Amino acid sequence: MASNAMLALIRLQWWREVVEGSAKKHELATPLLAAVEAGLLPRDGLLALVSARESDADDEIPDLPAFLAYARNTGGRLARGAGQVLGQDSAAIEDLGTAYAISGILRAAPFLARQERSLLPADGTPVARLRQEALGLLAARPPRGAFAAWAPAAFVRRDLGRDYAPRDIWDRLAVLQARVRGAA
Repeated sequence: MASNAMLALIRLQWWREVVEGSAKKHELATPLLAAVEAGLLPRDGLLALVSARESDADDEIPDLPAFLAYARNTGGRLARGAGQVLGQDSAAIEDLGTAYAISGILRAAPFLARQERSLLPADGTPVARLRQEALGLLAARPPRGAFAAWAPAAFVRRDLGRDYAPRDIWDRLAVLQARVRGAA
């Protein structure tokens, strides 16, 4: 979070430098760099995440392919990185994280619109198409381990089927159901 685009870009550049190998004394940066250098977290995935977040600060998302790339490079890469930390490098986990990112963007759209911001494709791609893309990604079957990396995908169907609502007991049950079934 930053109060303006320039501050956001400065912070993101700072994190980019950390991921690229610049040692900085910081309670999160120090262990993050250690994890990257030990091969526990993918440098390229984290750099893609930083680049995608940079587009939050100053660019609109022009079309569906750019929107899907943004969702994959943020939520998808983050989920895959979590899977890697848990010993499961899986494209399926990345797909589920991407689906969760799409549903999160759609949930946030009304709030961002009030701030005169948008992460939706500027070309007017219908929201129904974005929902379809997210639902299609839910077909991914993650490995048995690393449930924590893909658990948020349990919310996708519920989030796409309703306007924003706070998390409730039904959301908790959706996660439990996903855990029992072994997939979102």
